[in-house]
This record gives sequence, C-alpha cells and structure tokens, in this order.
Amino acid sequence: MQKYKIFFFSLLLFCAACNGDRIPKGVLDEETMTGLLTQIHITDGSMYNTVQFPDSLYKYGINKYDMVLKSFHTDSNQFKKSVKYYTQHPDILEKIYIKVANDLKAKSDSLNKVYQAQIKAQNQRRLDSVKKLPKQQQSQAAPITPPTAPVNRPAPVTAKQPPAQVRQTFWAERPEVDGETRGFADDLFSIATDRQEEVDTLIQKHAQHWRVDRMAAVDRNVLRTGVAELIAYQTPRPVVINEALEIARRFSAPESVQFINGVLDSVGKELGRETARVKTK
Repeated sequence: MQKYKIFFFSLLLFCAACNGDRIPKGVLDEETMTGLLTQIHITDGSMYNTVQFPDSLYKYGINKYDMVLKSFHTDSNQFKKSVKYYTQHPDILEKIYIKVANDLKAKSDSLNKVYQAQIKAQNQRRLDSVKKLPKQQQSQAAPITPPTAPVNRPAPVTAKQPPAQVRQTFWAERPEVDGETRGFADDLFSIATDRQEEVDTLIQKHAQHWRVDRMAAVDRNVLRTGVAELIAYQTPRPVVINEALEIARRFSAPESVQFINGVLDSVGKELGRETARVKTK
C-alpha cells in the first residue's frame, strides 16, 4: 500500500511538471508568436514613413496591425493574452525574440541585395545612355529657344576654383566611394558645369518668380544636377525627380521639396520625358 501511494504521488508530481511546460488554452504557440512578432516589427518600421500627426497611428496604423493579426488567424485579445503569458516566462520569450531578430536580419539582408542589384542596373543603364551620345552632344550645349516672356537670366556663376580642381579636392576627401558611383557623379558634374548656361536657362524658365542666383545654394545645385541628368540621360523623369527630392528632404528646407518637384517636372515635360509628376509628402 505504501509503495502504491509513493507511485501515485510520484505520478501526480510528474504530471504537474509536464503541465507546467504546456501552453495554456488560448495562447499562441512559440512558432506562431515568432512569425506574428516579426510581422508586427516590420509594420512598426513602415510607420516611420508616415507623417506623424496626433491621429496618424489611428488613421494609418490600426488597419495595418489588424491585417497582420488576421493573417495569423488571431485577434488583439488573444495576442494580449499571449504576450502576458510569455512575459511571465522570460526564458521562452528570449528564445522567441532571438528567432525574431534572426528573421528580421535575414529579410533585411535579402532586401538589401535586391536594392543594390537595382541600383547597379540603374547606374549601368545611365552609363550606357551616355556612351551612346555623340561626343559633340556631350560637351556642347544644344541651342535653346528663348522663352517668349522676358526672363531675368543671370550670367553663369563661376566657382572660386576651376571645376577640375574642385573635383580633385572633393574626391580626395572621399576615397571610400566606389569607382562606378564616382564615374557617374563626375559625368553629372561635367554636364552641369560645361552646359551651365543651358541648364540655368531651363531652370529660370520654369521657376516662376525666382531668379537662379537668388535661390538657396542647395536648391540651386539640386536643380542643376537634376536638369543635367534630364538633358544627357534617358533616365525616366520620376526617377530623376525622386532622387532630387530625397536630397532636398535631407539637406534643404521642407518648402523646397514642392518647389524642386515642380521645376524638374516642368523641365522634364519640355524635354519630352514620359510619365507623370512624382508625389511629394
């Protein structure tokens, strides 16, 4: 009888220990929780590109998170219950987040490879388009029909140093830049300086009520670079504008973004480039 009692209580103890590792009913299992948290963090990242107003999370975020929960056949109540359970079991939660971190890194690495491949292909297309141009067309300005309305066009601004010296000094301070990027940047710089009068004429024509020499230095040079690319390359207009706007958002004033967008879009239309205007935030 005594042996039976010992066996009985040992069995109960063993069952209790097993039940301690069992996930309660209504709690998401580890694998599902890992996938769900991964997608939630990706959604968190996407919200950084949303204009941050007091109600932006409600307007833009709620639906995104609801879609993530539905894709895992769960809802906010079950998710909250699962989070509460795993926070009470930090060893399991740590394992889950190690998997989440690895999944996010793998996705990020994969996207970076695709992005780098796209950039490389885009740069190659630009270089190929320049090589196809006649040498005379690359170095000399094509005649521009004067605008019908009188335009106060300033004389070309002369740099304090010759362009060749500016280029040499600039690259000497940036030895880490790869040759392909440097080559394309050099081409744009050469076009913008060699054909500055043509470039400034186009900018002045489409910048209503603005003189080129009175523009902010960043805005003026972003426009010159963008117009130079529109003149010499077959790059689609939205791509050129997008690149210019990214620089403007980072280095110029917020109101400059719309201004640069409008000028480059108008110049691109005059030059016969395809597709519609890029949207600004």
